[in-house]
Amino acid sequence: MEQYLEADSIFKVYGRKTILSDVYLRCEIGDKIAIWGRNGCGKSALFRIIFGSELAQRKFVRINGKVMKLRAYHSGLIGYLPQFDYLPQSTRVSSLLKKIDLSVYGELIVHMIERIWRNKVKDLSCGERRLVEVVHLLSSDKPFIILDEPFTGISPIVSEEICKAIDHFSATKGFIITDHIFHMVEKLANKHFLLEDGYLRPVKSLEELKGHYL
Repeated sequence: MEQYLEADSIFKVYGRKTILSDVYLRCEIGDKIAIWGRNGCGKSALFRIIFGSELAQRKFVRINGKVMKLRAYHSGLIGYLPQFDYLPQSTRVSSLLKKIDLSVYGELIVHMIERIWRNKVKDLSCGERRLVEVVHLLSSDKPFIILDEPFTGISPIVSEEICKAIDHFSATKGFIITDHIFHMVEKLANKHFLLEDGYLRPVKSLEELKGHYL
């Protein structure tokens, strides 16, 4: 059976400013969708609305053809990595990742996880915490994953390993991603969209992003 996540007719206004205007996005298993746009254009708001942690004046979210009457995260079929820290601060890394098969990750990531295995989340550096959050989410059983700035605080070499892991999991998952590390996301994504003036449109050539990232 075809699996897909569909966000349709999303309309969001803050005060008198329209942030999202009839936005439509479809993500299928195997998709690695990059969402581009300037700061403040509404990328994070779009992600939160799809996930269900933010309301909108209008939205329709469907997963595998079923309309999500409740917030989409209640379905257990969608995961979301927000920009802010979300893991319980007093929880140890070992408790969060103990059931995860780390063999699908690169040696560098495995080494870093082993080094902080007994640490609590509150004792991790920004980069370490972000790595744990990403590994925890990628390894979940959720078929659709939204990643908002996944490479924050993470070194380029570790980010490369994360990209390889996303490639691996894309066999059974669909991804929607945004990040300011252009070259990392550009190599990873197989579909590109630009959010500008409230509208989301497909990007046929990365040359179209001049003035935004290039």
